[in-house]
Amino acid sequence: MHSPLRVLTLVLLLVCGTVDLPLKAQQRIDSPVFKRPPLPQPPLLHTSDVLEDIWQTFLLSRKANAGDPISQHELGVRYMIGKGIEADSGKAAYWFGKAAAQNMLASRFNLGILSFNGWGVTWNPFEAFRAFRIAAEGEMPEAEYILGLFYAENMVVPIDYSKALYWVRKAAASGSSAAKEALPELERAAVRYAERRATGTDTVHHIPVVPIALSDTSTAAQGGAILQSAMLGADPDMRRALGLAKLLDSELQLDSVGMHALRAAADVGSPEALALLGRCAEEGLGGSRDDVDAIASYVRATRMGSPRAEELLQSLLKKPGILQALKNRARRDDPEAMCAWSALHALGFEGMLFQAQALLMPSQTVQLLKKAADREYVPALIELGLWYFAGRWVNADAARALELWEKAASLGSREAELRIVAVRLREETDSAAVARDLGVVRRGMEDGSVLAEVTLGYCYESGRGVQPRVAEAVRLYRVAARRGSLDAYRALRRLHDERRPADPDFAIPEEE
Repeated sequence: MHSPLRVLTLVLLLVCGTVDLPLKAQQRIDSPVFKRPPLPQPPLLHTSDVLEDIWQTFLLSRKANAGDPISQHELGVRYMIGKGIEADSGKAAYWFGKAAAQNMLASRFNLGILSFNGWGVTWNPFEAFRAFRIAAEGEMPEAEYILGLFYAENMVVPIDYSKALYWVRKAAASGSSAAKEALPELERAAVRYAERRATGTDTVHHIPVVPIALSDTSTAAQGGAILQSAMLGADPDMRRALGLAKLLDSELQLDSVGMHALRAAADVGSPEALALLGRCAEEGLGGSRDDVDAIASYVRATRMGSPRAEELLQSLLKKPGILQALKNRARRDDPEAMCAWSALHALGFEGMLFQAQALLMPSQTVQLLKKAADREYVPALIELGLWYFAGRWVNADAARALELWEKAASLGSREAELRIVAVRLREETDSAAVARDLGVVRRGMEDGSVLAEVTLGYCYESGRGVQPRVAEAVRLYRVAARRGSLDAYRALRRLHDERRPADPDFAIPEEE
């Protein structure tokens, strides 16, 4: 399923093909503007296609200035894609606005796209919602679909799956292929949301994410096929998250380069790669079956925010004897088992641990994790650093946290390096050092780190080492939030709340 956070920034898939854009128009190279069929062209003699485009743009400009809404819309499209004129998203917004004022729904839709992404206008998701609602009420399928997604994310308007399903089903019935594709997962999400509300376990702040396409009941052979299918079918964002962006499809094999890439992405802190590696260990894909290794991978993925990993972890822990096997390995001083057992307490699995007679006192949990860290087990060093940084069961001590992460980084951990850089970028004053740290962050993001995405989002929001661009910060936070990052969600929600109009339609209840 396309998540609500993702579709709105990649809505070009709904309304037009990909075109190259000069950077002056916008930072992306695609233009999700809604186009009309070409206007009738008078017979002319042309020396080149370029001259023809320039001449047709001149004719359109005359009609647009005379008040013709169709010409105004088409001129906006041309400014957006740089056809016969220098691309300029600000001027595109101007002409779309002129046409929208004359009830051109396609122009209203395009203004929504520009407002949502901050292209040519100030980033304003609330104005985008208003634009999409007008277009949806005018029975424009693309707008119906997007309006439905707004109601599923609890960011601009309060979450309301009845409205989300109404609009997405309406779009699907009108022929929207994207709506048809999204509908089954949206229906499942609505059921899960209702169940959480009924049991009082809903936290609202979970944003729909792309699920990991692995069956819970697959055999090892089936699981291998499903895993490779997930790898091959991943969109560009997900391929990067899995560490596969630089690989050709022919290289995605479980026993070779693909698995190496997944492990590298896991090392940099990719929740998706960690969850997939956990599934491999649970099913014995690409090696021997190892439930403790699976628990350890799922724990790390859950720590990075993966809701799917949490579901897989809960399912695995319910199997008879699993927690006893974890305890037995931990008592043999296995650092992986010691780290996983202690981290389960911090992640809120105390109930299951209690039922399996595996619940520890807080002091015992800390000692267990410290013992694993003393063995120089990298995930334990990172986890213990997080406890010190947050003051979880130990006194808050940021300096001690950085020491532990520096130790992990010296052992080759890129996740630890990124955690250090994320802290340093908030304090560093030397411009050369900031530039070096930004390089580390950008490389980490390309290799699948969700932490790097959040950190780069902070840099664009605050102007740390880059020109401040709130719209780009929002885009990065959105990508990280759909991957499960609570930090990204909170940053995204804060940016929305800072701009939230005093309008009852946009009032969202405080989260518990």
